[in-house]
Amino acid sequence: MIDGVRERLVEAVRLRLRSDVPLGLYLSGGIDSAAVAGIAASLLKEKDPDAKLATFTLAFPQSGVLDEGPIARRMAATIGADVHMIEPTETDLVENFEPAVWHAEQPTLTLHGAGKVILSKFVREQGYKVILSGEGSDEVFGGYSFLLLDYLRDTDPASVSLGFPLPAKDELDMYLKTVEAMKPPQDHVSISNMSFTDATMGRDMYGGISTHRVWATSSPPPDLFTAEVLQKVGGPELTQIIAEGFDARAREKAITGQWHPLHMGLVSAS
Repeated sequence: MIDGVRERLVEAVRLRLRSDVPLGLYLSGGIDSAAVAGIAASLLKEKDPDAKLATFTLAFPQSGVLDEGPIARRMAATIGADVHMIEPTETDLVENFEPAVWHAEQPTLTLHGAGKVILSKFVREQGYKVILSGEGSDEVFGGYSFLLLDYLRDTDPASVSLGFPLPAKDELDMYLKTVEAMKPPQDHVSISNMSFTDATMGRDMYGGISTHRVWATSSPPPDLFTAEVLQKVGGPELTQIIAEGFDARAREKAITGQWHPLHMGLVSAS
């Protein structure tokens, strides 16, 4: 399985290096973009030993350990890339917030989009038309913290087939209960609170998983609406609304246990 993932990842990068215009890469301090950068640099050097990949990074030197610039710079140096560091100010982020919402065509609760607009403008100004990145890997490989609980809800069949040592079912259940008792892994996109014991109907509609419950916290809570609206249509049960939007076949596989809870969580987050 590991070899299969590597083979497909390398081939995916190889195909996206087919470009007749300048090509670069968004490089953060994470393993995802670093892996793509390493693969891309290696493939480029196979054809031209002097080839250099251009990397582009948003850096925030005043943010201390949160600044991914130093890690990205070290990675770029390791593969011999041409490094481009962009250091946006708070004013830059605020000024680009409205354009980010306009391009996304939906509300946003963070400045991530504004940062991406700034980064994209700089890349375009440098003459680059094609960009690779590590985005999407958390959705594919279950990298988000809120997916951990759904991973723990059942034995991982892939690990079993590979012969990895796994905890016993009672140990797994005990750890799951411990994590469920902790503060939910809500992040900066949440605008309402939750627990792992609420919204049972919405969770049961999708096999009892937690991921779509976490996503529901990013939607407007009932107290945002006027009393007249709530009296007329009732308060929104957001987790249930999300579950109702899933394909009926997916809900059936979730409820009957045909899909691992992590897979269901990934579907709900997609």
